[in-house]
Amino acid sequence: MLDIGELLILKDTDSTLQIELEANKIVEAYLDEVQDSSDVYKFRELQASIFNNIGYIYNRYGHNQKALNYYKKSLEIRQLNGDSNGVAVLLNNIAAIYFGQGDMTSTLQYYTEALRISEKLGDKYKIAMAYNNLGYIYSNQGDYVKALEYFENSYEIRKELGEKRGMASALINIGYIYHTEGKMDKAMHNFKEGLTIQEEIGDKRGITASLINIGSIYYMQNQIQDALDMFNRSLQIQEETGDKHGMIKSMYNLARIYKRKKNHSMFKRYAEKSYKLSKEIGYPEDIELAALLMKELMVLKNNYKKAFEYYQEEVAMRDSVQNETNYRKIQKQQARYEYEKQKAIDSLAHAHEMHVKDIELAKQQEETKKKEAQNQKQRVIIISFSIVIVLILVFFIILFRLLIQKKRINKQLESHNIEIRQMNKEILIQKDQIQNQKEEIEDSINYAKRIQSAVLPSVSNTNELLGDHFIIFRPCSVVSGDFYWTTKQDQLLVVAVADCTGHGVPGAFMSMLGISFLNEIVRKQGVISASAILNNLRLSIIDALKQTGEEGTQRDGIDMSLAVIHRETNLCNWSGAYNPLWIVRSDSKLEKFPDLANMVYEMKGDKMPVAIHDKMNDFTNHVIQLSEKDRIYLFSDGFPDQFGGQNGKKFKSKSFKRLIAETSNLSIVEQGKELEKAFDSWRNYDGKDYAQTDDVTVIGLEI
Repeated sequence: MLDIGELLILKDTDSTLQIELEANKIVEAYLDEVQDSSDVYKFRELQASIFNNIGYIYNRYGHNQKALNYYKKSLEIRQLNGDSNGVAVLLNNIAAIYFGQGDMTSTLQYYTEALRISEKLGDKYKIAMAYNNLGYIYSNQGDYVKALEYFENSYEIRKELGEKRGMASALINIGYIYHTEGKMDKAMHNFKEGLTIQEEIGDKRGITASLINIGSIYYMQNQIQDALDMFNRSLQIQEETGDKHGMIKSMYNLARIYKRKKNHSMFKRYAEKSYKLSKEIGYPEDIELAALLMKELMVLKNNYKKAFEYYQEEVAMRDSVQNETNYRKIQKQQARYEYEKQKAIDSLAHAHEMHVKDIELAKQQEETKKKEAQNQKQRVIIISFSIVIVLILVFFIILFRLLIQKKRINKQLESHNIEIRQMNKEILIQKDQIQNQKEEIEDSINYAKRIQSAVLPSVSNTNELLGDHFIIFRPCSVVSGDFYWTTKQDQLLVVAVADCTGHGVPGAFMSMLGISFLNEIVRKQGVISASAILNNLRLSIIDALKQTGEEGTQRDGIDMSLAVIHRETNLCNWSGAYNPLWIVRSDSKLEKFPDLANMVYEMKGDKMPVAIHDKMNDFTNHVIQLSEKDRIYLFSDGFPDQFGGQNGKKFKSKSFKRLIAETSNLSIVEQGKELEKAFDSWRNYDGKDYAQTDDVTVIGLEI
């Protein structure tokens, strides 16, 4: 029997609450007086309904803890009275409160218990409700495959029952899953089908949810006015019904639209209203959305401190609702339930199967005994005779086959032995040839290394010319495609680092050409302008390699960084082909640079090689006034391009700059040692040995 509160509950929640509270006082007064057990049972049932209604009203108002307390009071009475149907309903109500508070473990506990009771009762309506609720949990945790399975099962049961409100709810939830997976056409179809049913039955809360979902798709499809209409309609209905939780979602969506339309006053209005309301009802998912809006509002106002505070609140609420620990607990408890259910089913099926087999086996044994008694003598004679004949035949067949097989195998083995001996002889010959070729190649490469080492500046020569300096020179192979070169012309110091096309032997040939042409251009011809040296070197390379620039012809060349420094005035003119020049000034202080990479000043080279190229402009001559104790760095791309570290990625130029800045307070020689240590540590990170991928050359020079 429905009481007055249940009839009024959807119309005027304020007056309904007062009626229910008064009704409870009356029931308690009767319970103090009645003695008959049947009367006590009836009044307890009535009180359980009142407590359930009060819990529902408090839930509508957003007073979650009060709602939870009254639902549990009602549950206790239903359990005492043995009302399984009522218990299942209250378990679902309590689970919904815990879900809104982000307590996923308690949510699944109550929903699962509700499903157990519903299946035991065979109550398809409540089973469908439980499926829907479990689907909602898995959807919230991001397991959309599992969620879709539960929602579709719920829809099929409700369709079978003709329960339209539940059908609409399941369609909306299915649409949500498709929306999340980016399948917008399927999502829109389910949302609109659900909305049609909700409008037919007058389900205002369901209508608002569908309007929000449809509006969201319009928003994503850039149909802004259609989306705005949906969200305004939703908010109007929610304000009429006092649905605070739904109002927050509508205001959130309206705020996003007004921000997109750059209507900041309306954006501010809905952001602040949604935040205030979310704090009032205390749902973590609502506070998360509202805090996100307030964070964006503070960014618009340039109040970054306040924006960060709202960001922290947003993250805290998100972690409360969706975290891996909760998800594992949900999976574990659900798996336990499925296992127990299946185990019970399997046990019954197995018992029945064994019983049937026992009956069949008994029948077969009886029939067998009868036949054996009738045919025993005849069988003994026939079997004995047959065994003798078969044994004789088998013996002769096996003997004959063994003889034939032995002859065939011996013939095959002899043939194979001849082939193997021939193959072994050929392999030994080829091995000797390969070993001789390997030794010849290694001797040639080692000789090429000695030649290359001879043309590179010696240690004594670089010490005399460069003064305080370091040189890191690490070929990727025996010989290198990188080279460094230096000379002195009167008061001018010329120093260069070059990276030729390729590495190994091909790169070494290019490096020999480069060194020879630099000696010719600077030492013999007396060219002392950095850009002029590169221009002349380019002409020499093009002429030597017969480069035409035509498609399909070779375009080998050199990337280079070359500086010419006056030893008295410290005036430097520099030119680069792809490769840069880095400078650390003597007056630079580490503490002045939040990012140490900015302490290193970079001169960028021209985007063309010393070779034939689509772009053949003259190289740019940069003039820099250096000061005493300034440091300059010339290098190839081998160091920053080396793979290594924790994730096996490149070292990169910015990290190389920071490393140079961090070690710039050491002497120039010690700095070079630290750079080599850092390079080795990067390549051999935590036991992982990454191969060197390119030649590495770095020169550091203190003025």
